[in-house]
Amino acid sequence: MRSLILLVVFSFAITMFSFAQTIESEYVNPKLSGTGNIYRYIRFGNATTYYAGFMWNNNSPAYGNGNDFSIFTYGDRDITIQTGSGNFIVFPSTGGNMGIGTTSPLRPLHINRGNTWTARFQNEVGYIDIGPANSTGAHIYTDREVFYFNKDISLVGNPSRIRAYQTNSFMINVGGNDRLLIHSNGNVGIGTLLPNHRLEVNGTIRAKEVKLEATNWPDYVFGKDYELIPLEEVDAFIGEYGHLPGLKSAKVYEEEGVNILELNQKLLEKVEEVTLYLIQQQKLIESQTELIKNQQIELDRLSEKSSKPD
Repeated sequence: MRSLILLVVFSFAITMFSFAQTIESEYVNPKLSGTGNIYRYIRFGNATTYYAGFMWNNNSPAYGNGNDFSIFTYGDRDITIQTGSGNFIVFPSTGGNMGIGTTSPLRPLHINRGNTWTARFQNEVGYIDIGPANSTGAHIYTDREVFYFNKDISLVGNPSRIRAYQTNSFMINVGGNDRLLIHSNGNVGIGTLLPNHRLEVNGTIRAKEVKLEATNWPDYVFGKDYELIPLEEVDAFIGEYGHLPGLKSAKVYEEEGVNILELNQKLLEKVEEVTLYLIQQQKLIESQTELIKNQQIELDRLSEKSSKPD
């Protein structure tokens, strides 16, 4: 690296001094300048106007962090490094870092731009901006329609989150088709982009087990105060409406869908009512059986009495 620096200094020194002649020199060693002799420099210009220059900074904090070599300009002049057909290579011989906007780079490339965009990567078809654009987080922006990743994306936070920022929904697209949508209101759609419920699936769901949170389970049917509809009224209701009391019509279920929890509660309610009807019927059968038995005994007694001679 030191040899490269000396070569650059030497080349520029030759340019500055070789208007009509060539000067050959192995070293250029300007005098130390500044209070305390803290830096050496060569400047392009004249006694009153300066344009650019080279500096070896010994220990001035104004030009680095000490023991630095600088290429500098005055005013709004740019610094341009232009190669022919070769490459531009920065090759620290001992693993040093490159800093832009910082005198203490911590990575091979360390860019410090404060609270604004840090870097832009651009070619003829688009760009990517990287950096914390504000104080709330790190940002990656592009003018392209999508980002492409050829590997898995792993989240290491605890907890880890994927956030949809400044939008009403988050979608996952697979094979060019939007397969899953999470709306800002909390609704999730699978196979649909307009979910009206917490989870709406346009397709078949298969599961080993579905557990529903249940309230008002219909054991109230077995309560002493429960009024069981007489079967005659049930028969009349079925004849008029074509379905059991307490249930909706087939048309309503087709239009609104089926609430599984509600339907299971109603079905259990009907099963328990049927159980009560069966118990009533069993008691009636037992009562009638006992009555028939007693009547048969009485008939047998009368028959036996009538068969005896007077």
